[in-house]
Amino acid sequence: MRSYKTLFFMALLITSQLHSMAQNSTDKWDNELWTGARLVMGQSKWIYSVEYQTRFSQDMRQLDRWYLEGAARYLAGNHFEIVPDFRYSIRTSANECRFGTGVIYKTMFKRLRFINQFKAQIDIPVGKSTSYGIRNIIYFNYLLNEKWTPYIGGGPLYRIGERYTGFEVIRFGGGFHYKIDPKHLVSLNYYVGSRDTGEEILWNGVLFIQFTFTLNKEFRYVPAKTIDF
Repeated sequence: MRSYKTLFFMALLITSQLHSMAQNSTDKWDNELWTGARLVMGQSKWIYSVEYQTRFSQDMRQLDRWYLEGAARYLAGNHFEIVPDFRYSIRTSANECRFGTGVIYKTMFKRLRFINQFKAQIDIPVGKSTSYGIRNIIYFNYLLNEKWTPYIGGGPLYRIGERYTGFEVIRFGGGFHYKIDPKHLVSLNYYVGSRDTGEEILWNGVLFIQFTFTLNKEFRYVPAKTIDF
């Protein structure tokens, strides 16, 4: 319990410092709202999911994008998962296809679960050059009880492309998962992050609300709880 409190305090400290740094340039700070609904199904070692997500920017007043994402998750064992996915985004700048493949490592320390999500992706915007991304996100989930699972997490996205190569996005934050019943889960999250456009660094705070609907729970291993940000 003490280790979880220490990690949670460190995450709050990092988030507050990032927020303070960003507020020094208020013209480069934006508040965003993301909402998502995800349908999950499968059995044994395979999990299939479809998610619809909307993202609002400009202090949550303007729709920046919405997307549909399909994913297949293979539960390779108690500690590893393999996750290929495909996303199609409708954006204000350009529509985009994204192909990704990820590997998740997870382990338990009593009630504390450590999760490391590594993912490689190809982003193909319509009418623009293709780019590649590598992201590594670390989570610490604490199983408070049967209903509540607070967590902290964050990490970078490294972009390789014609326009920009480098750490494009860095984001940290946390929140909680609340299990309404065995088939319904709601997640409330808040992140603070930065985006390097190649010309300037933009900051944002993201409030993310996600609902998950699970058709069955007949999985051989316990799936990792992760947030796609």
